[in-house]
Amino acid sequence: KLFSMEEFWFYAQLRDISEEGIPSTGRIHHFGFDIDTVPGGAYEDIATDLHRIRQNKDIAEIAKAIKPVANESLHQEVSRLEGALARIDGSQISLQRLIGERRMSTLRLSLKTLIQSLHFAAVYVEKPCDEEGLANWTKRLMQVMAERELMMVEIMRHKLREIGPRGKMVLMGHNFHLSKNPKSLWFVNSSVPEPYAPTMWPSIGEFISHRLAEPVFSIWMVHNRGFQSNIDCEFHQCPVTTGKDYLGTQLS
Repeated sequence: KLFSMEEFWFYAQLRDISEEGIPSTGRIHHFGFDIDTVPGGAYEDIATDLHRIRQNKDIAEIAKAIKPVANESLHQEVSRLEGALARIDGSQISLQRLIGERRMSTLRLSLKTLIQSLHFAAVYVEKPCDEEGLANWTKRLMQVMAERELMMVEIMRHKLREIGPRGKMVLMGHNFHLSKNPKSLWFVNSSVPEPYAPTMWPSIGEFISHRLAEPVFSIWMVHNRGFQSNIDCEFHQCPVTTGKDYLGTQLS
């Protein structure tokens, strides 16, 4: 309950900032770029989008393929949704003619985000206990995390196209995601302990600063000088190892 109250307060403050802005500057658009592993909202969004579309045979079949199935595993759920996405792509020309390119793009993005979210969850819950299995699982998890980051980039680019070339965006997130130099970081927590901790996967921050070559202003809030809060960790803290150039100091 306390966490929900904090979230409500945070979003209320964001809305107030937008409402108090200079009218000629337009509204501030906020969205979360990190992928939520709770899929209920995504299913509702997709179902709402499909309901607004003029119904035909293709739409009915897509809606049926997306509808949740009782007692299926996470891997089965991912496979079912990937089939629905393939069905959408196979009918892309006729669907675009029916619902328009923009709505088509939003529908695909919502479905791809849901698939990636569930794929991450499916791998995450398979964490083994034996040492050899843990090493192999860590490699798989890091690959999924990298794919997840690319999904965040796709969401961000979609939003950038929506707000137009003069729009401005603020990204708020954990430092791993927004780091401009992720190769200087190591991913260490209770899920991926030493000595299996790999270097950080390519981040959305690296993509913005290097590939898009856009000007970026960063504000960092460092918790406890070298530790990150994480509910998966014993005592609610996880050590973070970084390079010497990180914030001008060595954190350990």
